[in-house]
Amino acid sequence: MVVSGQIAVDRRGNVIGPGDFKRQFNEVYRNLGAILKEYDASFRDVVQFTTYIVNASDVPTFHQLRVQLYKKIYPKGDYPANTLLVVDGLVLEGLLLEIEALVALD
Repeated sequence: MVVSGQIAVDRRGNVIGPGDFKRQFNEVYRNLGAILKEYDASFRDVVQFTTYIVNASDVPTFHQLRVQLYKKIYPKGDYPANTLLVVDGLVLEGLLLEIEALVALD
């Protein structure tokens, strides 16, 4: 299963935390977790992430936040592959990152 790119928006499509990379990071992973749960899956079922970041200057923050989060969602250290791309922009003004996931389901 492919979980299409998740972004930090509310139910009305408004950007959550414009300019706040950490807030958007947390929202995107919260959205991913909710979708996985809907399909009776978890982050352990993710075999690859593709991450799109608008500002190269946010890459160190991304790595720091990812290390903190992955310690919680992958306690055995069995992290999936992650392709990281820096892009000119995303679908809505104010978005700083988008993440899609490739998920192996039984």
